[in-house]
Amino acid sequence: MRALRLGGRLGLCLLFFFCFALSRSAAKSLEEFPNLRSLELETPVTGKLAREMELRELESEKPVAFTAWRQKNYQTLENQDLSRSVQGEVVLLARAASPLFPQESLPPLEGEGDCLLSEPAAQELFGSAAPLGSKVEWNGQKLTVRSILQTNSLLLLVRAPDEEELDHVTLQVSEGGEPWRILAEFQARHGLSGLWSNPGSWAATARLCSLLPAVALVLSAIFAFLKTAFALSEYPFVFLVGLSAAGVLWFLLLWATGFSLQLPLELLPAKWSDFDFWGRLAAEKREELLRFLVSEKTCFDLAVLLPALEACGLGAAATALFPFFLRKASPKNGRDLGLGCATLMVLAFLASLWGSAGLARDRALWLCPAISLAAAFFAEHFSRWAKSFSKGLKNAQLFHGPL
Repeated sequence: MRALRLGGRLGLCLLFFFCFALSRSAAKSLEEFPNLRSLELETPVTGKLAREMELRELESEKPVAFTAWRQKNYQTLENQDLSRSVQGEVVLLARAASPLFPQESLPPLEGEGDCLLSEPAAQELFGSAAPLGSKVEWNGQKLTVRSILQTNSLLLLVRAPDEEELDHVTLQVSEGGEPWRILAEFQARHGLSGLWSNPGSWAATARLCSLLPAVALVLSAIFAFLKTAFALSEYPFVFLVGLSAAGVLWFLLLWATGFSLQLPLELLPAKWSDFDFWGRLAAEKREELLRFLVSEKTCFDLAVLLPALEACGLGAAATALFPFFLRKASPKNGRDLGLGCATLMVLAFLASLWGSAGLARDRALWLCPAISLAAAFFAEHFSRWAKSFSKGLKNAQLFHGPL
């Protein structure tokens, strides 16, 4: 029976950490998306016009990296040499592919016979053979594979013909700028109209949800110190120690999660006298969300939406498991504390090897569970010490009179 209880305790802790690590991995995979904005054009532009737009943009004072594109679904890709075929999506773009895949270094599609192929599509068409320089046939065209995309979709990127109509524009917004101003100037410069979407809102939501377990862990320890401090607030020394410990944990939480009190510039009005700004912003965000939910999803929409849903769902699951983790993982002595922290570090290391590359530098995953474990241990000892301290002072007052 004891072994069963121990196994259940370990299983709950591992399940909590498993959900937390997977949630952080999914959120980390979206870190580049806050700098992207996509415009669904009311009036499509041709491939020739899109390339002219790129040249004009390079001549502007502050050029913005962008590309115009269009997705075609349920397209057949063939490798006639090996008699293999696969059905996937084809994206026709003006020239540059890097704005669509900011995590990768991709060559521009200079020639009409060049293409970029995703890794799953290359595996289906070429197997273990090296695909670079090989030929892929689509829509009667023989295309040369110039680079491989690290994405899970069955995808082919090809240069759009001059007469092909492109209905989306995606651009990268530089950090530290004012996104709404950059987007407005870009639209005015090229005479474009349409509806903007912001993948960064999904990335920010995913990050917030993935950090909820870490916040719950450390806040529980903070509340434990504060509870003892305020329960014995008539003793200034005890109150000051408890308050100081809670303050240290609070700053450790902010540092480990990378939380910033600075709001994004797009959430702040240009003039503080613009009292209608927040209402307009809420209406725009609501309209953007509804449009995104009901519209047909492109492969780039799904590349943001699916990891975001994974991060949110697993973050919520880990938060729901948090009370079990807290109760089952509380160390009783210094030996248990050391063993628990070492185990959490080993689990974080294994998660960083298995998950996304960003987990190796993720302080929330590496430190927050261990900080919580250590803080819970010291909070329990602080509570016992504070009660002994207050009891000793009361006994001294009864024996010697008021101090």
